[in-house]
Amino acid sequence: MTPSLTAIRRDLIVAFGAAFGLTFTVGWQIIEKVEFFKVAKMSNYGLSGLASLVMCSILAGVFFTIMQARGKETGITICVFDKVLPYLPLYLAIEAGFFKKRRIKVTIVVAYGDKKSWKMVSEERADFGLSDPVVSLYEDERQKNDGRLVATLVNKSTMCGITRKRLPYYHDIVSIARGLSFSGYEEPSTTNRALLKLKKERGAKIKTYKPGQEESAAKDPSTDIVILTEPFATDWVDKNEGYHRVLDGAQLFGEIAWSGLYCTQTYIQNNPKIIQGVIDSLQEALDCIHDDHIRTLSYAIKIYREFNKTAVSSAVISMIRQNIFPDNLLTTKLEWSQALDMWELKGDDLLFDRFVNNDFAGRSVKHRRR
Repeated sequence: MTPSLTAIRRDLIVAFGAAFGLTFTVGWQIIEKVEFFKVAKMSNYGLSGLASLVMCSILAGVFFTIMQARGKETGITICVFDKVLPYLPLYLAIEAGFFKKRRIKVTIVVAYGDKKSWKMVSEERADFGLSDPVVSLYEDERQKNDGRLVATLVNKSTMCGITRKRLPYYHDIVSIARGLSFSGYEEPSTTNRALLKLKKERGAKIKTYKPGQEESAAKDPSTDIVILTEPFATDWVDKNEGYHRVLDGAQLFGEIAWSGLYCTQTYIQNNPKIIQGVIDSLQEALDCIHDDHIRTLSYAIKIYREFNKTAVSSAVISMIRQNIFPDNLLTTKLEWSQALDMWELKGDDLLFDRFVNNDFAGRSVKHRRR
C-alpha cells in the first residue's frame, strides 16, 4: 500500500519520541557513569550538548531505517494461462505503475494451462495464479490443498468464433446450427468445456489445438468455426480476407467466473497486506478501463505490441461494450454457480464458501474513489 503523509508523520513522531526517550533515560546515565567524562569534568552544558549529539545520531539512524523499509519493494510471481487480452487489467496495472506505487514488483510466468497455473501455485513456485478458477481450485479440493479465489478478473466468456464460411452471427446457443465443427483449446480449459457444452446441446463436432497453434487452427479448412480469444480473433479477421466473426461467448453464456486470481489459504494468512495491495492495484486498473478508454487503449497497444494496433484497439472496445471486464473484483454466487455448471460439477453454498474469499475485493470496493 502507498504510505500516506499522515502515516509518514506518525512514524516520524514515534521515531523521534523513541529516540528522545532512549537518549535521556539510558544515554544520560551512561555518560554520567563513564570515567572519561568525570575526569574531563565536563560541565552540564557540555553533557547536554553531547547528549543532543547522541540523540541526533539516533534520530538519523531511525529515520534512515524507516525510509529504507518504506522504499523496499515486495516481489511476487503471478502465473497466467497465457498473455491474452482478457488479462488486460493485470498487464495494465503493471504498465501504469499501479503495483509500483504500492511497492509491489510483479513477475509474470506463463503456464499455457489452467491446471498448470494452479500447480505452480500449489508447489509454491508462484504466489498467485490467473486462469479458470473452477478447474484449478476444484482440482485442488481432490488434492486436499488450500486454494482460494480472491478476485474474478473476467466474469464473461471471452471466446470468439471466426469462420470463412457463409454462416450467420449466432446470438445464443439455441440459434447455432446443429452439426457444425468447432476447433478450440484442448482440455483442460474453459473453452474446451464450452465446446463440450455445444456438443451436448447442439451436436457440435469438436477438434482441439494447443496454445500457440491458433494460426494453424484458423487455417484448417475442415473446421466450420474456430474459437479464439482476443486479440487473436480480431487480429486474424483484420489480416485475412474472407474471415468474419460469427459468435461471442459473452452473449452465449452470460455472467460466469471465467478467469480469476487465486492463491493458497496459507499465503492469505501470511501475507494479507500484500494481497490487499495486489487487489487494490487490479481494481485501479479496472477503474481505468471503465473510466478512461483513451488511456486504456494506449496501454493496450503498448502491452500487446506484437499484434496489429487497430486489431488491439477494436478488440478492447468490443470487450468493454460486452462488459467482459467487471466493475469490481468480487465473485458472486451466480458467477461461481455458472462456472460449476460449465464443468458439470455439482456444488452448493458450502462449496462457494470453501473456495471464494471476497474479503480483499470487498475492502477494495469500499475504499476506492470513483
